[in-house]
Amino acid sequence: NTPVDPKKVMFLTFQGKYSCNPKAVAEEFIKRNLDYKLVWVVKKENLEEKEMYPKELKLVVSGSREFYKEIASSKYIIENANDTLYLKYNKKPGQVYIQCWHGSLGFKRLDTVKNEKWVGIAKQLGEETDYCISNSSFETEVFRTSYWENNTILEYGHPRNDDLFDHDALVIENQNI
Repeated sequence: NTPVDPKKVMFLTFQGKYSCNPKAVAEEFIKRNLDYKLVWVVKKENLEEKEMYPKELKLVVSGSREFYKEIASSKYIIENANDTLYLKYNKKPGQVYIQCWHGSLGFKRLDTVKNEKWVGIAKQLGEETDYCISNSSFETEVFRTSYWENNTILEYGHPRNDDLFDHDALVIENQNI
């Protein structure tokens, strides 16, 4: 029984490298000098790119023993796909799962009708997700019909595109999550 650390955030990307929406969220934590322990999940083959990761991030290898220890103690889990499900981790009470999907403009339809495996993953992912980040009402509708039918969807835009706009939103700080 690993206790949840209220000041620990874990980031995952399906690429297993420093990229996409989780990268932008991590960089905002670092930019604001917020008092959180930041853990980044990296695939073993991407470890050779260590120099691209900010020193403020603790790197753990996806699926390793250390990964499971770190995710079990993270208050916030921020992901851009569904790796936690593939890694057979289900969040526990006290953890907050934030999905910031890797789609870009909401044009990508998520195939849940034709693929039974996706339907199962969609249902489980929907049960695990506390908050989903969307960039528009169109994308919200795509999410509602794919994964997050009854979840809280926050139309904040995509974090990786945020520096194109002038605003100060940070999900964790402003939503009292």
